[in-house]
Amino acid sequence: MQTDDAEWITAANAQGPELKQIAQDLIAAGRAVAADPVMGWSDQAQVMSQLREYERRSNAIKKVFDALGSPQAQRLRTAKDLLDEYFLYSVFAFQWGKFHYADASGGPGARAMGETGYARRAATRRVTNNGVKFSENALKAGAAAQRAFEVFIPGG
Repeated sequence: MQTDDAEWITAANAQGPELKQIAQDLIAAGRAVAADPVMGWSDQAQVMSQLREYERRSNAIKKVFDALGSPQAQRLRTAKDLLDEYFLYSVFAFQWGKFHYADASGGPGARAMGETGYARRAATRRVTNNGVKFSENALKAGAAAQRAFEVFIPGG
């Protein structure tokens, strides 16, 4: 479905600040967890503990763009494609992030820090695996959103 460019720009301007904040927070959390998959979440505890809310807000923004369809101008279609890429990776980032936060801040995280032997190795592997998958997808989602803003608003 083709959408009038002015209508698409109006919606993008309305949704942009919230989406930009979500993307920046995903990048910050993704970097923290990438640097330390076991304890990195604690540097971004506020973001990690609110992933369900970020997911809800992101899904609401996605509904707006899905309802709009595709703009006509090539530059805006490129921005929409990048936003679609953000929405794809954000689904995985939110899912793995919720797993990671529950594990890292709960029992497996405590075992990874305090146990010895097999219990520690198993817990560390579990927390690290979830963390790596979260950080990879969070960084990809955030980068796609940032590129969309650069295309939509050069330098923005």
